[in-house]
Amino acid sequence: MGFWMNDMGRRCVVVAIAVAIGCSRAPRAPIGVSDDRLIAMVQADDVEAVRAAAGEAFTTRIVSGEERADLLTIAALVDAPHVVSALLADGADVDGRPDPFHRLESAWGRTPLYTASRTGHAAIVKTLLDAGADATRPDAAGFGPLHVAAAFGQTPVVALLVDEGGVAIDSPSARGDTALMLAVMRRKPGTVSYLLSHHADPRIADRRGDTPLHEAVRNGDEAVVVQLLAAGARVDARDRNGRTPLDDAPLRAPGLASVLGHGSGASIRK
Repeated sequence: MGFWMNDMGRRCVVVAIAVAIGCSRAPRAPIGVSDDRLIAMVQADDVEAVRAAAGEAFTTRIVSGEERADLLTIAALVDAPHVVSALLADGADVDGRPDPFHRLESAWGRTPLYTASRTGHAAIVKTLLDAGADATRPDAAGFGPLHVAAAFGQTPVVALLVDEGGVAIDSPSARGDTALMLAVMRRKPGTVSYLLSHHADPRIADRRGDTPLHEAVRNGDEAVVVQLLAAGARVDARDRNGRTPLDDAPLRAPGLASVLGHGSGASIRK
């Protein structure tokens, strides 16, 4: 009898918590439709199959795949434009449905737009922007869609976010990284070229005092060093340890010190 009462007490607590976070009110998918099957249907971009499988939970279902996320975020991840459009037409939250267990759009706070930006699905990025997605909303680590697009070299997405999403090209992440810094750091020369041609500032330092030129020198990337110098990067910028790109050059690649020296006339402030 005591065990039965304790078990019932635990059940009551679980139900009370579920009600408090809204789980009891969320529509459920038909019994027997696993998350894996539903994700496979989304990946096939089969709107009718997904709609039938999810039932009333079409716009609200949270699934566990690569990460816990709503169907709109999953569709953005796997490049399912028809499912994205159908979900938005049916009223899905363009910035993702909060996961009641994490209080975020996904376990890492990644919105559908962030996810599509990371994976380079430009058509979905445009659809989400046209639907009013927040183009600056960061993930749990403080990186926004522009930062992740630049870091992964998704230049067409970077262009969409800047030109149509209105994202400031030099907007920093939580740790002070600009899109240009991330593109240089991750060795994405096409994205670097786009950002510089659209007047990204190569002199902005992150919280460590590093500039894109510091990173290009550490990478031994002479072509990017030349681009940054032409755009006004400073060879005398000091990081938090007091080191300049000129200090690091001899340790990284032959010839970089000479390149930096030739560019120093226009890049050192007296």
